Amino acid sequence: MAAKKARELQLGINAGHDLTVSNLPALVDRIPWLDEVSIGHGLIADALEYGIHETVQRFTRLLV
Repeated sequence: MAAKKARELQLGINAGHDLTVSNLPALVDRIPWLDEVSIGHGLIADALEYGIHETVQRFTRLLV
């Protein structure tokens, strides 16, 4: 896996594009050493339905 090789080379790993509350747990399970995730679109889309406070809490629980 590219993420494992990047880690061996001491490179940071960032993830983005189409990350959601539904698919983020699988990514974090496979690559727990992620340095950064870009969840802007998914966060705002969910915030329209659930509110910004609830949405930020949902994403934070998945990443912390």
